[in-house]
Amino acid sequence: MALIGICTDHVEFTTEGGKDRSYLKLYPSYVESVIRAGGTPVVLPIVSEIAVLRPLVEKLAGVVMIGADDYPPSWYGASAHPREEYCTQKRSEFDRAFARYLYDDTRLPLLLICGGMQLACILSGGSMHQHIPDLPGKIEHRDFKSRAESTTHLVNIEPGTVLHKALGVTQTRVNSIHHQAVANVGPRLRVVARAEDGLIEAIEFTDHPWRVGTQWHPERMGDDEIMPRLFRAFVKAAHSSSA
Repeated sequence: MALIGICTDHVEFTTEGGKDRSYLKLYPSYVESVIRAGGTPVVLPIVSEIAVLRPLVEKLAGVVMIGADDYPPSWYGASAHPREEYCTQKRSEFDRAFARYLYDDTRLPLLLICGGMQLACILSGGSMHQHIPDLPGKIEHRDFKSRAESTTHLVNIEPGTVLHKALGVTQTRVNSIHHQAVANVGPRLRVVARAEDGLIEAIEFTDHPWRVGTQWHPERMGDDEIMPRLFRAFVKAAHSSSA
C-alpha cells in the first residue's frame, strides 16, 4: 500500500487554572477516505522544525493537506477583515514552511483540501476574497443563517484536466463550507473548476502531473457516487510515483 501523509490542525486550549492543554486535531473522515481508496494513512504532526519530518516524508508516496481556518492576510498584502477566523500561529507557520518544502523539495503527489488549496494559491502569489458575503451576486457558499455544517452547489470542471480525469465528469455537486475564496492564482497554478457564480473551486499545479486542490471537502462526501474517485485517483498516482 502507498503511505499517505495527512497533516493535522492545531488547537490552542488553556484550562481555568492556566495549564496549557493545546492539542493536534484530525477529523477521522480524512483517514477513512485514504483507507477506502487503498492507501495507508500516516498522521503528520505539527512541529517547529520541518527537518524533523524529512526522514518520514521520504518514505511517503503522497500527502493530503487538510482544511484550515484563515491564513494571515498579510501574506497576500491585505489588511485584517472583521469576519476572519485565523489558524493558530503555530499551525500557519508550520503549514507555510511544510507546503514550501513539499512543493519545491519533493515530487510527491498532493491533494490539497479547502485551506490546503487556499494556501497553495497564496504561496503561488495569488490573493483571497476575504469574506464571500461581501461580494455582490455570489451564491451561498456557507450557511451563515442556520449554522448548518454545509450547503451545496454545482461546480464546472475544465475538460482534460487531472481533476476531470479523476472524477470522470465536467459538472458535479459539492459541499460548501467556506467564507473565503481564492481571488486569483500565480503562474505555478491553473484554475480547473469554478462554481456557478464564477468563484474558483479547484486548482492544479502546472509543474507536476498530480497536485490537485479543491475548495470543497471530498473527504466528507464518502457516500457520493462521484467524489470517492478523487481519493482513488490520488492514491493511484501516489502508488505509481513510489513504484
